[in-house]
Parts: sequence; C-alpha cells; structure tokens
Amino acid sequence: MKSSYAHPDRSHRQIRRTASGTRLSRHGMTLVEMLVAMALSLLIILAVTQVFRLVGDNVLASRAVLEMAGQLRGTADQLQGDLDGLTVPVRPWPDASSGLGYFEYYEGPLWDMGLGPMGAPGRYSESSVGDIDDVLMFTARSKGEPFAGQILGTIDYTNPNRPRLLYNPAAPQMSVIYSQVAEIAWFTRFNDWNGNTFPDPGEVTLHRRVFLVLPNLDLTDPSIQTLSSLQFYSAFDISVATVETGPGVWTRRANSLEDLTRRENRIAHYGSGAFPVIPPPSRSYPYHFWRALLAPQGTVITYGNDGQPGVAGDNDDGVGAADDSIGEAGQFGSDDLAIPVDVPFPLLAPFAETYGSDVILSQLLAFDVKAYDPYAPTRQSASTMDSLTPGDPGYDAAGLAIGQGAFVDLYYNRYLAVPAASLFSGPPSLRSAVGTAPLIWGTPSFSSTYDTWSLYYEHNGVDEDGDGLVDEGTNGFDDDGINGVDDVGERETAPPYPVPLRGIQVRLRIIDNDSRQVRQVTVTTNFIPE
Repeated sequence: MKSSYAHPDRSHRQIRRTASGTRLSRHGMTLVEMLVAMALSLLIILAVTQVFRLVGDNVLASRAVLEMAGQLRGTADQLQGDLDGLTVPVRPWPDASSGLGYFEYYEGPLWDMGLGPMGAPGRYSESSVGDIDDVLMFTARSKGEPFAGQILGTIDYTNPNRPRLLYNPAAPQMSVIYSQVAEIAWFTRFNDWNGNTFPDPGEVTLHRRVFLVLPNLDLTDPSIQTLSSLQFYSAFDISVATVETGPGVWTRRANSLEDLTRRENRIAHYGSGAFPVIPPPSRSYPYHFWRALLAPQGTVITYGNDGQPGVAGDNDDGVGAADDSIGEAGQFGSDDLAIPVDVPFPLLAPFAETYGSDVILSQLLAFDVKAYDPYAPTRQSASTMDSLTPGDPGYDAAGLAIGQGAFVDLYYNRYLAVPAASLFSGPPSLRSAVGTAPLIWGTPSFSSTYDTWSLYYEHNGVDEDGDGLVDEGTNGFDDDGINGVDDVGERETAPPYPVPLRGIQVRLRIIDNDSRQVRQVTVTTNFIPE
C-alpha cells in the first residue's frame, strides 16, 4: 500500500495520492495575498461608507432646508398678518381722541453689513450675523380669531362690564385670556453663551409678545399694583400704563387704543419708578423707550456687581473693561437684566415650563427692518454694473447716481462716508428727543425711531419744550410770527421723522448649526392708503 505524502514546493502546493494512485492538488493563499484581499475589502467598505455619509449629509441638509423654509414661512405669515391688522394710518400726528393706537419702529445702532459703530474697537467681523437690534411695536386688530394671552392669575366676571384681574402670590394660577385688539412687539434677545460679548450664530432669538388691549379690565387688586414693571410684563400679557393718581402715588391701569397713541403708556417706555432703578418717576417730556423692559415671558431680574441692571458706563457683568459690553447695553438683551426661570422665584415659578413660549425663531442671524425712502439715491457699481442701495457692499465706492427710492435703515448716513439727503438719511428730530442709546462696545451709539406720535402733547397743559409757553401750537395765537396761527413750527414736540411712512421691509435670516445652512426671507408691507 502506497502511502500519501506532501511535498511543499515554491507555490505551497500540496500533492496527495489516493488509493488508486490518482494525484490531487490544492492551492493555498499566501500572507501577502490575504493582506491584499483585506485591503481591497476595506477600500470597498470605505467607499460604501462614504457614499452613505454623503447621502446622509444630503438628506440632513435637505431636511434642514425644508425645516428652515417652514419656520421662515410661518414667521413671515405671522408678521404679515400682524401688520395687515394695523389700527392706525402710518403717518404722524394722530389725535389721541381718535383712538387709533400707534406704530413705532426702533432702528438700533447696528446695521446689516457690520455690527457695531464704524471704527469701533474690536469691530465684529462675523459676516453671517446681520442687523439684530431692530424692534417693531404697534397696535393691531385681529381679522379672524382673537389674540390670546397668558396671565398668572384669574378673571372675576361678577361684573361683566368691569371684569377684575386677580392674582394670589401664595397660589398663582395660569390662565388664558382673549381680545380682538392687542399691542404687539417683535424684538430680539441676545444670550452670550460663550461669554465673548459678541452675538455669534445661535445666540440670538426672535420674540413676539402680544399684550391684549382690554380697557375695561379692573386692575385694582393690591397684589397686581405692587408688582414692578418687569414682574408684571413677565407674567401678564396685558397692555397697561402706570399713571400718577396723586402726589407720589402711581397706579397701574389697563390701556385703551386712545391711551396707546401716547408713548408713555406703551410697553417698554418710561413707566413707574419701580423698575428700572431711576429717580422718582416723572411724566415730563420726553418719554424714553427702555428696550430692557422688552423681556420674554417668564424672566426675572438679576443685577450686576454694582447692583444695577445694565446701567450705562458701569461694568455690570464683571466681564471686560469697566464699560458696557454688548450684553449689558440693553439693545438686544442684557447679561444682568433677565435670565430663564431656572432659579427660585415664587412669582414666576409656574412659568418655568412655558418659558420661551413667545420665541418665534431661534438660531437667528438677522432681523433687519428698513423703511421705504422715496428719495434715497441708488448708485451703480462701476465693477459689476449692479444697482446699489444704502447698506449694500460697495455703495460708498459707487459714484454714479442712477435713481431714487430704496428700503433703508433710519439714519443711514451714520455708516456712509459721503452723506446722502433724503427723508430718512439723517438723525431724528431733536424735538422728539428719542435719539439716545447706550454704549455699544464702549463706543457711543445712536438709535433712531419712526413713531406716529400724538397730537396730545400739543394740548396737554404741559410746557414740553421748556420755553415758558404752554401748548403754543394749539393756543390760537401766532406765537412765532411766522406762517400764521398755530403752524407746525410752533408745536412743542415733533415726531422723530415728521413724514408719512410708505412701507417697510423686514429681512429674517436663520442658520441650522448642524448643516450650516443659512436661509433668508423678506416681508414687505405697503402702508399707502388704498
């Protein structure tokens, strides 16, 4: 019997014989061949993985685009609907007795092509973040479902003609109320999460607060009257004013549209002495706009190292130099002023679950409001032949004027090397006294406001301009000897821009931080009467 044997050769071939003498051979793989095969397998797996990753990224980007488009579309529809319900013609000097309400557009010192005043130290260069410190406030009437608001209390309807607002600090109760008319504020808040004092992507949110106009509402409950302005605004979606009912006695009451034609009765304007901490309150002209009081629903007061909530010139948050950082300035939020309800605060504790319910858009990059100026010069770019408007890159360098009419920032001359002459190019009227603003990055800034104003100030028995004459614009005399009796030049006050506003444009820009996708939508509203 022949035995089988194996003879290794150079190819590692194994040869065996069967019992009948037949020769059988079997090939094996070398180590090199195995490594090559493994490498090819890994390359194939890597290629497949890359394909799946690309597909996944595309799906993620497409989903982000769809979600952002939906968010922007919903926000644009909401804003357009609010503006369509305006109760007042957007032109100056409505009479308070007409009960038309108001329209106010606050243009902060920032602008879309560069945050911070020109030449400011540490000028911010993040190009995706635009103008984020504008504010829209106005009265509107719903054309469909009534406006809804939250309150930290209940309504007693025992007297249906004079329902009473009740608040129990020991057992606060959240309720919902409704009205066909409301005071609406669109504004932004800046939360400096990384502490660099600049608004980076993802640190700005857009808010919409609706304050119901319920003039018959009884607010005499003592627990209501003792709340500070910020406490009340944070917990009650009701339009109120604080009026002096006796020497040093201030009473909170519900507003009517007639009341809201006057600046001092509106949300975030110079109110009671309880907040902010200022000298005894006064109703003397002017009536300042305190953006700091535009707080999201459910915020609480916190104070800086100096005990003040963002006072100009003080290093309230202890960050940086001993001057105002952008977080303290009150332009679009304050590190010292308001924080989410994550600390014990009995008054607002029930709002802990609903904090941010007034957030319209998160991850905001721009909320840029512009007014239509029929005389704003448009220029042609020498390099691209494009038509440029104030605020566009290269506008200053473009010398040839090719037309007029554009949507512009109020007081857009502040960022032009060569000033222009048009309705809204310059600062607001000094007689309006609304052009003050705190420091931004330690640099003095200037804000502007378009306001429908009120004729009330010209027949209220107060010497607003301090010239020793009272209501000389309506007293029936030719006090200045120019242009006849009670001409416009004799009036003690003036709207910031004493011209009708033909329309506004609002640009909304957001970012998806995961996909880094950026999307923008524009809302344009025409105020010309039909």
